[in-house]
Amino acid sequence: LFQEGRIKVAKELKLSSILVEELLNFKVKIDIKTAHDSYEAWREGVHDDLVLATALACWYAENQPPMPRIRAL
Repeated sequence: LFQEGRIKVAKELKLSSILVEELLNFKVKIDIKTAHDSYEAWREGVHDDLVLATALACWYAENQPPMPRIRAL
């Protein structure tokens, strides 16, 4: 979503600098045998709370059924 420009971090957000730092410290790891991917903080001790909260919110928004259309009678 970030790469597509569909989500951006608002500069006015109180923890924006921390979120950006956490995003930069996040990595994907791919198991060569199974081709499964996993995601984690770059090193032990680095926080990822805001990354995971953002990911959950994005997943929820992307997986909601369409809202029913309301029409005037």
